[in-house]
Parts: sequence; C-alpha cells; structure tokens
Amino acid sequence: MKKQSSNSHQIVVPEVVIAGGGWAGIAAAIRLAEEQIPVVLLEAEKQLGGRARCARFGNLRVDNGQHLIFGHYRYLLELTEKIKLPAEHFAVQKNFLLAVRNSSRSGFQLRARRLFAPWHLVLGLLAAKGLSWRDKSRIVAFWNRIASAFDDDLDDMNLLQLLQQTRQPETLITRFWKPLCNHFLHAPVELASAKLFATLVKTLLHQRSNSQLLFPKADLATLIGEPAIDYIESRRGKISLNQTITRLNIKEGRVAGVTTETDNIPCKHLILALPYKTCASLFLEHQALAETSYRLDRLRSTPMTTVYLQYPGKARISGGLKGTATGVFSWFYDRRFCGQPNLIAAISHDRQHLPYMNNDEISRLCMQEAARLFRHWPKPTSLLAIHEPEANLCGTVEVEHNRPANRTAVPNCYLAGDYTDTGLPGTLESAVKSGMLCAEEVIREYSEHERH
Repeated sequence: MKKQSSNSHQIVVPEVVIAGGGWAGIAAAIRLAEEQIPVVLLEAEKQLGGRARCARFGNLRVDNGQHLIFGHYRYLLELTEKIKLPAEHFAVQKNFLLAVRNSSRSGFQLRARRLFAPWHLVLGLLAAKGLSWRDKSRIVAFWNRIASAFDDDLDDMNLLQLLQQTRQPETLITRFWKPLCNHFLHAPVELASAKLFATLVKTLLHQRSNSQLLFPKADLATLIGEPAIDYIESRRGKISLNQTITRLNIKEGRVAGVTTETDNIPCKHLILALPYKTCASLFLEHQALAETSYRLDRLRSTPMTTVYLQYPGKARISGGLKGTATGVFSWFYDRRFCGQPNLIAAISHDRQHLPYMNNDEISRLCMQEAARLFRHWPKPTSLLAIHEPEANLCGTVEVEHNRPANRTAVPNCYLAGDYTDTGLPGTLESAVKSGMLCAEEVIREYSEHERH
C-alpha cells in the first residue's frame, strides 16, 4: 500500500494497540476508529494486508493470493460500507456457477437460478448437467439431512461419515463433494468437520444472494486497504509499519503494553491479530495464557499457490470460475471482472508436489494444466507464481475443537484472526468477523469505563 505510516517515536499512550495489519487487524481498527477510540496499528511488514496483500505483476497490481468472495460475506461487505465503498462499487456480482471438469473432459455444471431460496440452488441442481438423477437425489438427501440436524449432532463427525450416512455414492464423493471440501475447508473429507461444512452449505441455501460470487473490481489493497488507512488515520488512529512484537507486558493480570524490536508501547487494551503460531509463542511465558497457547499449537494450516497467467487474446471463463477434480490446480478464476481482461488466476491447495517445486516449475505445470482444460486458448505471454506456505486454516474436526475464543484469560487481551472460533472456515470473512468482534468487546469496556 502506498501510504506512508507514522514513525514509532511518535506513538503516545493509546487506548488500544492492535498487533498485526492483516484483515482481522484492519477490521478491528476501522470499527474502533468509527467510534473515535484512539488506536495504534502495528504491522511487522512494510505494507498492510497480511496474506491478502498486494503484489506486482508487470504493470498490474494483483492480490498476493486469489481469494473467493461470496455474497454471504456480510462482515466484509459491512467493512466496505464503513469506508464509504458501497457493495456495487466494490465488486461485480455473478450468480453462483459450479463447473468442475475431470480427466476424461466430462464433468458437471450447476448454475443457481434467479429464484428465492432454497429453490435457486434446488432447481439449479435439478437442471445441472453431468449429474445423474440418482446423484441429484443423493445431494438433495444430504441437504435435507443437514437442514434438520442440530449442531451438536455433527460436533464430532467428519464429513466422510456424514456423506456415508446419507448414502452418497463413492463416484459422487470423488467428483462432487471432495473438490468442494478441499477448496472450502482445505482438508480431506475423512478429516474435515461435518459441522463446519454443513454450516457453509446451509448458508448458501438460505438466501440467493448468499451464493453469489463477488469479483472485486481491483486488488483488495486498492479497494479496501488504502481507503482503510485514510479512514483510520483521519479518526485519531496511527499506523506504524516494520514493527515486530517480541513480548507481551502483563502486570497484575492485565496487559500493560507490548515490546517491539525497538520500543516499549503501553496500552489499555490489546488486540493480537497475528498468525496463530506467533501468538502461541508470545503466550508461552504467561501462565494465564498457557491453555490458549496449547490450543493454538494444535491448529494446522495448508499452503496455497496462485499462478497468474496473462494471455494475449481471448481467455474467458463462463461464470468466472471453473474447477477440475483431477489437476494440481483445482480452480481457475477469470479476472476480467476485476478490470484485468485475459488474466487468469489458477489456485492450488496441493501439499504433496508444489512445496518442493520452484516458481518456474510451478508456472510450467500450471500452464500445461490450463492448456488441457481450455484447449482453444492461446499460450500465455507471462506468468507469476505466488506461494503462501500457511495460507488457509485446515477445517478438520480436531482444529474446530481447538479454535480459541476472541477473549483470552487476560481481561484486556483479545485474539483476532481467521483461526479464531468464528463458526466460519478460515476465510477473509472469518478474519474480518473476528476483528469486528474484538473491537465490539473493547467498545463495550471503553463505554463502561467512560460512564464511570
């Protein structure tokens, strides 16, 4: 992000310190700034955004990794409203289209209808191409099962058990449910949380707008990040980059401040919006936070690789998104809706091959898979591979049981991040929601203090 930050020596005693300038930290800072509560946002890197920061690709600005955004991301959309970016200015809305191809070039296509929920997806399923009537009836049986289930019923169940319970054929699990599970929960069906997956599917069925795909009209740093900086700093907030937190200063059971590599910064409230491994390490020396540190240590993440392919001519994907059930790159995303025609983002959550390949090898593999999937496209003129080693939280049963709450055992210390117990997969929406929830806790305490 272009805007320069405040220098650390200008920082005065703030009401709130937010450690971490990813989307959880940004969301918390915006909500607090809205209430005119003084906040200092500390970020270790030279730009905000965390795993959703900006990257350069020739003359283009792209996201550090391609993110899918859905209409049910109400916390993210609320964030855009706060910085005066209405939804229609933020993204292009497209009806949900699920198209997945397998190695034999057969596959299926399910397109949502312009009907009220849940018929937008029910009739879309009945008209879907590439699925037998038996497959469609089994999918409906699964939908009916989760619609009538209580959360407690699914608490300790993995997704494969739930699929077998509703008699999903093995071929349907491979072709339909596995690609969805791998993408949304970043976990295999035999480990994935049935409860978390059911919550997601019920959300998509609940309202037609929930299932719409939103294509941001530019990179997220341009659309949200830079206006967010202006919003925060115009409302008594300060942003300080290149600030790495090395220690929490806890006195008499409360956080008194944080230590960075260069400063001791006091505060009345602390929101930690740092990676969970960093928080686990910071908590180790504090007995009150030992249990939370233990829970954080049991969380797991998966890598994500995004390859941007720039084509010289027509390279378009109907509906904007297409998946494959067999390739290393599972989804291909059309960025023409983002104002970048003939630019395709390929997404992979592969843990077996890509982490051991260099960027040239990754780009070459991606180009080959794209050529097999889209045979009439020309050869790309340039490629950019971006690998994020710990991009996504694994949505397994064990991880769901260990996601920590936003409040910690230290009264004025809060955790924000997509890995906290938001009830959502580890997405941008989960990150923003966690930041908002932490800010609301601070606002409540701040208001009580002001009244007294």
